[in-house]
Amino acid sequence: MAKKGLNCIQVSALLNFYAEGTLNLLLKKLVKDHLEKCPDCMEKYLNILEKSKNNRENIAFDTKTENYDTKQYKEFKTNLSAYIDNELSSDENIKIKKLAISNPLARKELENIYKFKNIMYESFVKTKENVKSDFSKKVINVVQKELKHENVIGNIDQVLHIFLIIVAFILAGFVFYYIFKYPLFEYFMADNF
Repeated sequence: MAKKGLNCIQVSALLNFYAEGTLNLLLKKLVKDHLEKCPDCMEKYLNILEKSKNNRENIAFDTKTENYDTKQYKEFKTNLSAYIDNELSSDENIKIKKLAISNPLARKELENIYKFKNIMYESFVKTKENVKSDFSKKVINVVQKELKHENVIGNIDQVLHIFLIIVAFILAGFVFYYIFKYPLFEYFMADNF
């Protein structure tokens, strides 16, 4: 049984996840297949990529002003994500804060990350307010149920084929047994009618 593809509504709900690369491999392939066939959805996807690029450019800063690229700054950049997510120890947090105070480049980078985080959060809140329910989650659940259903039907077909083969072997065994158990076969072969 051939798997059916996603429709435009389902793909529209999954486009942001596809652009972020957070879909599982099967959904990623289904969305990619649909985008290759549907110019409208491809245009929506390209618009999402363009908006994402513009947001990154608005938050970007000019690093050519001064060279603060030191060992401490490299350590700062390595730990920045963990700092934003509150995953560092108290001592490491203090180091990040001290460097952000003393290094204008580090301070600017930290400010920009917080700006980006706020933009993402505001976008999420605005979208959540506009949508009464999480449509994307519903679409993902429906698609996954359909895929599971198709897999169950495929498995049932395989089990049925195996069952029929086993029954055929059992019947063949009975026929073989009765032919050689009873000399009836020899009787008919001897022309004794």
